Amino acid sequence: MLGGGSSIGSVLLLENLDVYTVNLDDVFPYLLAGFLLLVGLYLFIKGLQGFSGLFTGVFLAVYGTLVLLGQQNIIDFEFDDVFDLWPLILIFIGLSLLGVTAKVKERKWKRKAKHQRANQEKYSIGEDHQIDVWHVKPTHRSNLFGQQSFDFSDAMLEEGETPFTLNGLAGEIVIILPDTLAVNLYAEVKAGEIQLFQQKTEGINKEMVYETDGYSEATRKLKMDIRLTSGSIRIIQA
Repeated sequence: MLGGGSSIGSVLLLENLDVYTVNLDDVFPYLLAGFLLLVGLYLFIKGLQGFSGLFTGVFLAVYGTLVLLGQQNIIDFEFDDVFDLWPLILIFIGLSLLGVTAKVKERKWKRKAKHQRANQEKYSIGEDHQIDVWHVKPTHRSNLFGQQSFDFSDAMLEEGETPFTLNGLAGEIVIILPDTLAVNLYAEVKAGEIQLFQQKTEGINKEMVYETDGYSEATRKLKMDIRLTSGSIRIIQA
């Protein structure tokens, strides 16, 4: 985005200093369309990182791209054809409605946990397992592809609430929980299935929430946030 603004500013500065002569009527459409494209890509990338402006970024990027193609006479599209993109608004509205079921409280906790986690890891590929006796610490694990499996039957928790976040692009996440463990759990899959003990849901944008009785009073408790883009999440009672 800064590069687009710098390019426009540089051209205008050279024009004013008589260093470089350019016909702004010919160049300006390219500069403006390129600027819109860069702004759109910037907002889109930030949106993927969790910030607002994802759909605005897509719209500006598509609009800027079409204008650039129109200026090259590859397609018939000009600046004032922006109203031809109104179907994108319907698509955005539909996608927004599919995502409004996410709990505001869970999203807020996710942002908080992101800053508090102690075992932050980069994306990995392959299997990731934790079994037998192990110490559970504030954790954030992300896996591009593969299976993530965690057995809390003999896990040892610190005092207080321990955040435990698992993310995956595609694959399977398996969690084994003993009935003695105080757990608050949120599970979400964009496309796939979630099995929570004897309950099961599958399809698009599915989520399940679970909390053990007496969770708020427990001295040691586990706060789990499990999100998978495509695949299966299974929560099993030990």
